[in-house]
Amino acid sequence: MTPVSPQEHAQAAAELIAFALRRVRPGREGDYQQLLDRYSTDLSFRELTQCISKGLGLDVLAVTRGGLVLSPTVDSVFASKLIDMRNTGMDADDRLVAGLALLGIAAYAYPNSVDFDDPDARTVDIAGIDAFIRAAAHSLPAPTPESTESIVSARRAADVYLDWPDYVPTAAGGRYKRGCTYRALEEVLSWLESQGMARPQPALGPNTHQLTDRFRVLVADEASNTAYEALAAVRRSLPTETTS
Repeated sequence: MTPVSPQEHAQAAAELIAFALRRVRPGREGDYQQLLDRYSTDLSFRELTQCISKGLGLDVLAVTRGGLVLSPTVDSVFASKLIDMRNTGMDADDRLVAGLALLGIAAYAYPNSVDFDDPDARTVDIAGIDAFIRAAAHSLPAPTPESTESIVSARRAADVYLDWPDYVPTAAGGRYKRGCTYRALEEVLSWLESQGMARPQPALGPNTHQLTDRFRVLVADEASNTAYEALAAVRRSLPTETTS
């Protein structure tokens, strides 16, 4: 067997990272699966891949059925932001509602720490998420002088969210008008889809999405977020019919 040169080793690691960044599925790319197998069995290759990733501002979080899960650092050139989901600008209220929508989806789907170890895909729909967020928004406590900034922001976002109507159809019908929470959730779920963290499931119902392993792993990595923990606690306390 011909020894692998350091250059070939580095090129293979870079190819693995490229596959992950393109968010293709290993089952559709045989070379990707081979590189994932190599990552899982070859310690030196795994360490080299992690080193190159770190230099690019990426953390390797896990290997899942969907491939290598990378998380960009805040200042990474690969970092994606919710404000990028629109071609037009987002004002302060838009950003607050979008942020709460994203946290709400995460808490709705993964309210318990054991959920992060469950590989079964979670399915969510806009109506169910909206009902949960509204119930949670009513339950979130008022901030105190000791409250963290994330809790203060969550309460502010909750007030804005409750002030918006849930569903306003467009004149043409079939979509939601900007300025309602269904539209905000639709935009966030579409953004998650573009990031490889959700897949539409129209066969399961309108406005229904399946969350991917990538989303599960990334939420687990950020689960210490105070606002997420507050929403997850509300989710655990609500009766099932409130959020169905």
